[in-house]
Amino acid sequence: MNAALQTLLNNKHIIEIFNSELFINYKNNISYGRIAESFKDLYKQKLESEDFISPLQLKRLIGEFNEQFRDFDQQ
Repeated sequence: MNAALQTLLNNKHIIEIFNSELFINYKNNISYGRIAESFKDLYKQKLESEDFISPLQLKRLIGEFNEQFRDFDQQ
């Protein structure tokens, strides 16, 4: 998950979508809307932090929809 988040958080096209609110269509689907909002919050943390960010909230939310991510086991 870490590598995927690093890729997404550093992809200028993905970030442009979240900065422009184009992701708003995903809000219509409750699960994906919550995940999209959580990702946007994580991106804001990245911008505001000089040290590190924790994707714990996003990971827990994804774990609600996919049991593979419910714990901290390495795959």
